[in-house]
Amino acid sequence: MNDCLMADFTEMEIKVALDHIGDLKAPGPDGMPAVVFKKYWHLMGRNIAEEVMKVLKGGELPHGWNDTTVVLIPKVKNPSRIKDLRPISLCNILYKIISKVLANRLKLVLPQIISAKASEAEELQQILAVYEQCSGQCINHEKSAIMFSKNCGTQSKDEVKATLGIDSEAYNEKYLGLPVYIGRSKKKAFAYIKDSIWTRMQGCNERTLSRQGKEILVKGVAQAIPTFAMSVFYLTKTMCEEISAMIAQYWWSQQDNENKIHWVGWQKLTRSKG
Repeated sequence: MNDCLMADFTEMEIKVALDHIGDLKAPGPDGMPAVVFKKYWHLMGRNIAEEVMKVLKGGELPHGWNDTTVVLIPKVKNPSRIKDLRPISLCNILYKIISKVLANRLKLVLPQIISAKASEAEELQQILAVYEQCSGQCINHEKSAIMFSKNCGTQSKDEVKATLGIDSEAYNEKYLGLPVYIGRSKKKAFAYIKDSIWTRMQGCNERTLSRQGKEILVKGVAQAIPTFAMSVFYLTKTMCEEISAMIAQYWWSQQDNENKIHWVGWQKLTRSKG
């Protein structure tokens, strides 16, 4: 385990870390999304790898690399208090690469050390402390939560929570609009996407919208709602078909009490213009 963590870093690890960063994730103070680095890796890849490698080997972090832009994300529809907002830090791409490389190393050994035992929780705490020291990122214990197996006893849970300094347990919570835990049923975990689409479409009066207005609503709202979740998780084929069916039903509807006849097949209607 120690040999794995202490092994020399490679350029391939740096490239893999970059590939794991979303192409158009909100940029940090550098103003550069990850897609720029990926597209022109053949031109700047070697220089980036050399500079990142210096930091990973214990070198000094260059000035400005760990600068962040703090953005407040509302947790409720109409935030009125500071606790209704969630602060997030937008980091520079090079700093993200360093953090991702370290995180990928930790992923290799975490399955071997994480369990519901206080002794191993202490070892995990030490690893997290080293990560904080190397990356410069501090873990917020107040916002952290632990997820236990159903077979884990109360005493073991209390010991682990006391050791890590985390009081709350994660159940069916969401973080940044996405479910923390999926479980066996993806359909149940992502049912909120269908409900959100249906609520948005039903909130608009069909009689007052032209065909062009419906097209804008479908493209700008109904098809955009699942995009964020689909960038992180794979939705089931059944759910995608159900969402398409809801959109088709709304597209062809005229009034609430009228029959909704689909005059053109949905596959033909949604095929590429090219």
